[in-house]
Amino acid sequence: NGVAQVSIQQPSIKRLWDTRIDESEIPYMLAKKLADKGFDAPWRYINEQIVDPETGKPAADEAEFAKLMVRFLTAPLWKEDASKYGDKLNSWDEFVQKGVWNSSPYKLESRWGKFKTET
Repeated sequence: NGVAQVSIQQPSIKRLWDTRIDESEIPYMLAKKLADKGFDAPWRYINEQIVDPETGKPAADEAEFAKLMVRFLTAPLWKEDASKYGDKLNSWDEFVQKGVWNSSPYKLESRWGKFKTET
């Protein structure tokens, strides 16, 4: 359709059991346990590099780390001015309310380069 999208997924209900998100909460908990055993590189990375874009603070726990990761990865769309590439978002709250960021439309083949292979 010629438009790129970044969407945000939000839980519709509270967790019913003791479950964890495999892409954020489990790595956070593993890094914490490894740090307790003397292997602190992953823990330091999580707390020094993946910080809240607005406050600069690391996550307090694994549940907060999941939300912080989404904020960290999408910050260029809502914190900086990405309107030259698509929708203008002014804040994290606006992004959550809209639920999606759309790029400007582009024409087919407009981003193709000259490659050494035949197309």
